[in-house]
Amino acid sequence: MKPQPQKESGEFYTRFCPYANRIYRSALILTGCPNKAERLQMDLYLRAFLAYLHAGNIVDFERWLAGVAIEIFSKSNFRRQERQLTSNAFSETEQMIAEKLAECNKKSTLQLA
Repeated sequence: MKPQPQKESGEFYTRFCPYANRIYRSALILTGCPNKAERLQMDLYLRAFLAYLHAGNIVDFERWLAGVAIEIFSKSNFRRQERQLTSNAFSETEQMIAEKLAECNKKSTLQLA
């Protein structure tokens, strides 16, 4: 299946940001550890972005994202062990995602105030 040509990372980021804080809080409840919650949030962001590229027209983004989150949270093993980083390239990607999510979390917090 090919990615939809009109979809871009900026569009996904804009749609994901309002839910970033809620996803982090859910991940924190699930894992009980801030570091593991951040990693789970990053994992969700990356996997949801890849799914988004291949998805057709998403009418209700919140519902779609909740479905992706439930699937990823239910399959995660973050409660038992933290995943191992396998390469420097992955670490760089993870760092970039962490920075974007930190920015999202900041925006979400400001919107709540």
